Amino acid sequence: GLIHALARYERLESHCKATSEQLREELFEMRMDVKRAMDAGMTPDEMAVARQVMTAVDCAENVAERVYDTLNR
Repeated sequence: GLIHALARYERLESHCKATSEQLREELFEMRMDVKRAMDAGMTPDEMAVARQVMTAVDCAENVAERVYDTLNR
């Protein structure tokens, strides 16, 4: 009944929080990998791709942050 449903919800919420945190950590690592590669030197074409990757990571981090904030209210 209700108690079972609430317990399931709590397990799901806990899983979502953990997944959200893991995603944020992975995005941070991606950002650092790209920054290290940029700092090591790139051709202009590689730099253009790196900037596109950084833009994608920025967008993903924004979404992940919103999900994290929603789950941790």
